[in-house]
Amino acid sequence: MDSQIRLKTSTLADTVFDQIRTAIVKGELVPGSKVNEPQLSQQYGISRGPLREAIRRLEGCKLVEITPNVGAKVVSLDIKQAR
Repeated sequence: MDSQIRLKTSTLADTVFDQIRTAIVKGELVPGSKVNEPQLSQQYGISRGPLREAIRRLEGCKLVEITPNVGAKVVSLDIKQAR
Protein backbone atom coordinates (compact mmCIF):
# COMPACT_ATOMS: atom_id res chain seq x y z
CA MET A 1 0.00 0.00 0.00
CA ASP A 2 2.87 2.41 0.76
CA SER A 3 4.17 2.00 -2.77
CA GLN A 4 0.86 3.36 -4.08
CA ILE A 5 1.19 6.58 -2.10
CA ARG A 6 3.11 9.21 -4.03
CA LEU A 7 4.62 11.96 -1.98
CA LYS A 8 4.53 15.33 -3.61
CA THR A 9 7.57 17.39 -2.86
CA SER A 10 7.53 21.03 -3.72
CA THR A 11 10.26 23.58 -3.62
CA LEU A 12 10.01 27.16 -2.41
CA ALA A 13 9.94 28.23 -6.05
CA ASP A 14 6.97 25.89 -6.70
CA THR A 15 5.05 27.29 -3.75
CA VAL A 16 5.71 30.93 -4.62
CA PHE A 17 4.97 30.27 -8.31
CA ASP A 18 1.51 29.00 -7.32
CA GLN A 19 0.89 31.92 -4.97
CA ILE A 20 1.96 34.59 -7.47
CA ARG A 21 0.05 32.92 -10.31
CA THR A 22 -3.08 33.01 -8.15
CA ALA A 23 -2.46 36.68 -7.29
CA ILE A 24 -2.13 37.54 -11.00
CA VAL A 25 -5.28 35.66 -11.98
CA LYS A 26 -7.26 37.24 -9.13
CA GLY A 27 -6.01 40.70 -10.11
CA GLU A 28 -4.14 41.23 -6.85
CA LEU A 29 -1.06 41.99 -8.96
CA VAL A 30 -2.26 44.66 -11.37
CA PRO A 31 -1.69 44.10 -15.11
CA GLY A 32 1.16 46.25 -16.34
CA SER A 33 2.67 46.62 -12.87
CA LYS A 34 6.35 45.96 -12.29
CA VAL A 35 7.19 42.83 -10.31
CA ASN A 36 8.98 44.17 -7.23
CA GLU A 37 11.41 41.41 -6.21
CA PRO A 38 12.46 42.84 -2.82
CA GLN A 39 8.82 43.39 -1.82
CA LEU A 40 7.68 39.94 -2.96
CA SER A 41 10.63 38.15 -1.34
CA GLN A 42 9.77 39.88 1.93
CA GLN A 43 6.04 39.21 1.50
CA TYR A 44 6.54 35.48 0.91
CA GLY A 45 9.47 35.14 3.32
CA ILE A 46 11.93 33.73 0.79
CA SER A 47 15.22 34.76 -0.75
CA ARG A 48 15.36 36.26 -4.22
CA GLY A 49 16.81 33.10 -5.83
CA PRO A 50 13.64 30.97 -5.56
CA LEU A 51 11.57 34.07 -6.35
CA ARG A 52 13.48 34.64 -9.59
CA GLU A 53 12.99 30.99 -10.54
CA ALA A 54 9.24 31.39 -9.95
CA ILE A 55 9.20 34.58 -12.06
CA ARG A 56 10.96 32.78 -14.93
CA ARG A 57 8.32 30.04 -14.74
CA LEU A 58 5.59 32.70 -14.79
CA GLU A 59 7.20 34.10 -17.93
CA GLY A 60 7.02 30.62 -19.46
CA CYS A 61 3.29 30.60 -18.70
CA LYS A 62 2.99 34.06 -20.30
CA LEU A 63 1.83 35.66 -17.06
CA VAL A 64 4.77 38.07 -16.84
CA GLU A 65 7.10 39.63 -19.39
CA ILE A 66 10.78 39.96 -18.55
CA THR A 67 12.73 42.76 -20.21
CA PRO A 68 16.52 42.65 -19.80
CA ASN A 69 17.90 45.47 -17.61
CA VAL A 70 14.35 46.57 -16.76
CA GLY A 71 12.70 43.67 -14.92
CA ALA A 72 9.44 41.80 -15.04
CA LYS A 73 5.92 43.14 -15.39
CA VAL A 74 2.52 41.51 -15.10
CA VAL A 75 0.71 40.97 -18.41
CA SER A 76 -2.95 41.72 -19.09
CA LEU A 77 -5.08 38.58 -19.16
CA ASP A 78 -8.21 37.96 -21.13
CA ILE A 79 -10.87 35.67 -19.70
CA LYS A 80 -9.61 32.63 -21.59
CA GLN A 81 -6.07 33.08 -20.20
CA ALA A 82 -7.36 33.64 -16.68
CA ARG A 83 -9.11 30.27 -16.69
